[in-house]
Amino acid sequence: MNKALKTVIILLSAALAALFVCVAIVAALSRKPSQTDDPAGTTTGAPGTEPDVTTAVQGLPKPADPSEADEYYWSNSVVLEVIGAKESSDVLSEKEAVALFTERGFDQYPVTWEYSMDGEYEKSTEASGRSETKHPGYQTAYQTVKGDIWIIHIINGQIIAYPVSYNLDSDPDAEFIVAESGTLTSYDDITNKFYVTIPYGSAATVKTVAKIEPVTLENFVFEEGE
Repeated sequence: MNKALKTVIILLSAALAALFVCVAIVAALSRKPSQTDDPAGTTTGAPGTEPDVTTAVQGLPKPADPSEADEYYWSNSVVLEVIGAKESSDVLSEKEAVALFTERGFDQYPVTWEYSMDGEYEKSTEASGRSETKHPGYQTAYQTVKGDIWIIHIINGQIIAYPVSYNLDSDPDAEFIVAESGTLTSYDDITNKFYVTIPYGSAATVKTVAKIEPVTLENFVFEEGE
């Protein structure tokens, strides 16, 4: 592992709890019924804007006694669904997550997890290809031929790609995320729940692609203004 990548991964480990929550939130935010997977890619939201989703989808009403996570998601997205981690049928085991990452071609670096199914945080731990133990989410790193670094997440079964190099170098108004659908699934460890949402452009810019795999990331083009 080269020194630059190792440094980034170390920094990400320290901030991963916060990043994991943000990405999960964004993941929940990104499902827009009017958008479907598009091989050419589509974008949900734009920095500083809120997508006009009021006529496209009816979000859930905000809880009467909202948690901090509720406040965040309802302020930054249209919330479509809230799922208890233990109630979800889409959570993958370590074995399944490793197999999915490998199938997609993401086998440069170890697959790790940080939360138990009870929402308990543990230091970044490498997932075992033999373990049936489940976790709310997993992540691994990918470095392109050009040296760009991405973190690939699986949250409640949904794959999301986070362009670390781009977000650090460009410092966009809203974090840029690549997903396979117009919605995002996020995880909050305090409530131990997944949030499925459509993020406002002020919170995240979500680019949808047909399939997240190395060739997609190698050829990905960040359009001007994104």
